[in-house]
Amino acid sequence: MGIFTSLFKGNKSAESDDRAETAAGSAEDYEEFINYLRGKDRPFSKPGRSVKEEFKFWQADRVKKQGAAYSSPAGQFAAYLQK
Repeated sequence: MGIFTSLFKGNKSAESDDRAETAAGSAEDYEEFINYLRGKDRPFSKPGRSVKEEFKFWQADRVKKQGAAYSSPAGQFAAYLQK
């Protein structure tokens, strides 16, 4: 009965949460993050911060920058051309 109880309560293991978070990025995100890690300028790297945490900060900054680029008419036109 313990298995059924945990299934219906919606309990998830920490491991499944970690997999879901790291799978949130696309293959393009992964490649760009690897290039970021290879570089000398890593503004999101801090002592004691894991690579996973660094990825979250990097990804948030990337989304913010992409949103600003798409909000301008030139950015919208560039996005249209890429389709």
